[in-house]
Amino acid sequence: MAKPGQHERHDTPSQGPDPGSPYPRGGSKDDSGWDAHAFVWSIWLILSLAALACTYRFGVNLPYGESWELVPVITGTESLSAGWLWE
Repeated sequence: MAKPGQHERHDTPSQGPDPGSPYPRGGSKDDSGWDAHAFVWSIWLILSLAALACTYRFGVNLPYGESWELVPVITGTESLSAGWLWE
């Protein structure tokens, strides 16, 4: 047992490199995590901006097709009810 203020030292046997591992000493390459995170987040950001740009450019602010059936409920001239939903 260690005295207060001292830390116990636990010796573990060192393991040699894994023969099938591409990294020395059996570890993994720690610095690749940042590159992978930056790549994934940058692709996510680019695709999200592209989706917003397409919506802004090609989106229509008027109802069309079956969307005209929603106008009375949205404007408040007809109440939203189970009967209306069933239609």
